[in-house]
Amino acid sequence: MPIYEYRCQGCGEELELLQGINEIPICKNCGSKELTRLFSPASVRIGGSGTETSGSCCGLTNPCSALKRCCGG
Repeated sequence: MPIYEYRCQGCGEELELLQGINEIPICKNCGSKELTRLFSPASVRIGGSGTETSGSCCGLTNPCSALKRCCGG
C-alpha cells in the first residue's frame, strides 16, 4: 500500500497515511475527513547505501537525508 501525505483542513495537521487507493483518509488528530493531499516527490535509489550523501533536493548545500527538515517543508 502506498503512503500519502495530507494536510487536514480542520486542524491544520500534516500527516502521512498508509492506505489503499479507495480508502477515505481521516485525520488522526481531529477525525476530520476534510484532508488535502500534498505533493510528495518520488523517492528513488540507484545502488549505494540508501542515504543521500551529496547534493540537495531543493538547492540547499546540505544533503537531503530528511526532506522535510532539509527543505523546511
